[in-house]
This record gives sequence, structure tokens and C-alpha cells, in this order.
Amino acid sequence: ARIQAEIDTGAIALQPDNFQAWTDDPVTEAWLRKMCTPHPAGCFIHGVTLTGAEHKVPHNFYIWCSRNAPSPFVPVYERLKPQADWHVDEIATLHNAMVEAPESLAAKLDAMAAKVANSS
Repeated sequence: ARIQAEIDTGAIALQPDNFQAWTDDPVTEAWLRKMCTPHPAGCFIHGVTLTGAEHKVPHNFYIWCSRNAPSPFVPVYERLKPQADWHVDEIATLHNAMVEAPESLAAKLDAMAAKVANSS
């Protein structure tokens, strides 16, 4: 409701909020409050137009932040997990894995990059 209300008033950027859903660490929350910048409102207004080219992507990866539940990302994870053409992994963080577990996320991204490199 807050996002829609801001958009209805003509906002082109939305102030970040709901920090307690992003982390349960008070120090990290304070850092997020200081560092986060407004989010473009257009991301909430305009959908993504898929052309079919996404089906030509040779390597598909998805990392689910498993402590971020309930979330709209859970059904995506469940749908992709059994698909053979997707490499699906999870990380035990809330929404911002790069803030909560940067080393673990980097290791997962490195492993994904290695899969791509080894498939060439």
C-alpha cells in the first residue's frame, strides 16, 4: 500500500523500508539504513517483456535466500528446482545475501562460474 501510494503521488524513486525483514542483526540494519538508496518506481510499475530469447540462455542459475520466507521467491525456487536445465542452490539468509553472507554467496557464484567455464 505504501509503495502504491508513493507511485500515485508521482514518485519516481521509492525510499527503502522494512529493514527488519532484510536482517535480524541491529548493526547490519543500521548500516543498511545508512547505505541504501531510493529504488526506481518504474520497477514496480512496468513488467518485464520476455521475447523468447531467455530460452536460448545456455546456463541457468538460481540462488534462493531460504530464510526469506514467506516470499514470492519460494514458488520460483520450487518450480525451478526439479528442472534439469536449471542449477538451483540456496543460501541461509534473508533477502540480501550479499550483505548477510558475502563470502558464502561469492563461493556459490564462483562455483556457478566454474560450471560455465567447464562446459565450454
